[in-house]
Amino acid sequence: MYLMFDNTQIDLETVMSIGNIIHHDFSDEIKELSSMNNHSFEDPENPYSNQSKEYWKNKYLKLLEDYNELLKRTNEK
Repeated sequence: MYLMFDNTQIDLETVMSIGNIIHHDFSDEIKELSSMNNHSFEDPENPYSNQSKEYWKNKYLKLLEDYNELLKRTNEK
């Protein structure tokens, strides 16, 4: 795969596949791609994309506090 980048004759489907994997739209660099059916680079399968950072920070802190409490109780026995 790494040696592919030394090749100047890579088909556009491969370039699009690489772009989808790394979440990069190569249509600015390769004009032929702009006429092809480009897909969005957003992850539509991510169910957490609408959650706020504050929500996840609070969830993490709550789990951390619960875990620390559990460790304390385990060590007391």
